[in-house]
Amino acid sequence: MFHYIEPEEHRLYNYRILPFLERIADNPKLYEIFEDWSTATFLLTKESIMDIHGGALLLKQEKEILHPRIQEYLGTFYPRLKDVWTGLISLQVDENITGRDFEKVCQYFYYALMEDLIAFGVKYGTPFLCITMAPTEYRTIKMKEPWSYGKEVKPESSRDGLFHGVLRLVEMSQDACIQDAWLYDMDVEIPILLKQQKVTVH
Repeated sequence: MFHYIEPEEHRLYNYRILPFLERIADNPKLYEIFEDWSTATFLLTKESIMDIHGGALLLKQEKEILHPRIQEYLGTFYPRLKDVWTGLISLQVDENITGRDFEKVCQYFYYALMEDLIAFGVKYGTPFLCITMAPTEYRTIKMKEPWSYGKEVKPESSRDGLFHGVLRLVEMSQDACIQDAWLYDMDVEIPILLKQQKVTVH
C-alpha cells in the first residue's frame, strides 16, 4: 500500500512529497518539528490508490528535540542513545468518504501503515519510533487500529497540544533484549529479534 521514498529519491517524487507536506503545514507546531525534511524517508500511499493519501515522514533526530517526558523515558530505558528515529503520521482522505466507508478506510490505512513501519524498523534496526501526531490523528488510530506505545503524552497533557509517543515495533520482551545489546555497546546494526519479525521490507 505504501511506497518508500528515500532521501536520494526526493527529487523524483517531489510532486507527491510536497502535497503531503502542505497538509502537514496546516498545523504549524507539527510542521516545525519536521521542517528540515531533506534527509527524511517518506512512506506515502501508492499512486494506484484513489481517494486515500498520506502516510509517514520518518527522520533521524537528536533526542533533545523530543518532548521532555519522552526524553525522560528514553533516558531510563535507552541511556546510550543520542539520535532516534522520529515520525509524523498523517491520513488524508477524500472528503466524500464518510460514515462506515471512512471507518473502514481508517482501519485499513493504519493497519497497513503499522506493517510497513515494522518493516522500516527491520531495515534500519530500530525497535521503536518517536511519533508526533495531531490530536485527531491520535484519536482516530486509538479508536480504529490501536497501536502499542511504550510511553504516551496525550494532547491534553502536552503544552503544544500534540500527541507524543514511543511507538513499539517489537514486543516488550524483545525490546528489553535489544536494549541490553545497546547498553553493552554490542554491534547491533539490525537486531536479530527485529529480523525475526514476519514482515516484508519493500
